[in-house]
Amino acid sequence: MIAVVQLVKGAEVNIKNFSFSEIKNGLVVFLGICTSDTKHDLEYMINKLTQLKIIPKKDGKFGIPVKKAN
Repeated sequence: MIAVVQLVKGAEVNIKNFSFSEIKNGLVVFLGICTSDTKHDLEYMINKLTQLKIIPKKDGKFGIPVKKAN
């Protein structure tokens, strides 16, 4: 299992020229899952993603964990 995370000002998912979903400010996670991945692997990845400190604080430095962001 692998994840690529990107902080975005806006993102949209289009399927066959139909806007399926969109966000303003937020995170986009590209998640690659293999048939050999287990429930333990998924729980590990969820924990890692929610603990990431990539949300900027008021001083501009990154330090707010994803799970505590608004």
